[in-house]
Amino acid sequence: MPGLQKVHWEGDPAAVTRSARRSGHVEAYVPDLVTGMDLFLPASVSADISDAEQAIRSINEPGAGFDNADPLARFLLRAEAVASSSMEG
Repeated sequence: MPGLQKVHWEGDPAAVTRSARRSGHVEAYVPDLVTGMDLFLPASVSADISDAEQAIRSINEPGAGFDNADPLARFLLRAEAVASSSMEG
């Protein structure tokens, strides 16, 4: 059964931020396990997934006009870092 579970968070004395150094009790959400679940995707969703997979595959092919992904990779890495930092507070 999914729900909140009270757990002890062990802080790291060597961490950079004060919140990461602190220990204490937190409530963690524990979801249902998906193992053994019968998952059903409508045909339209399966088709969308297939289209996305083919588009990604075509980008990765040599000569597709996207030979240097470094600028995009740097941008995405920075965006992910900013997003995760804002979540941590």
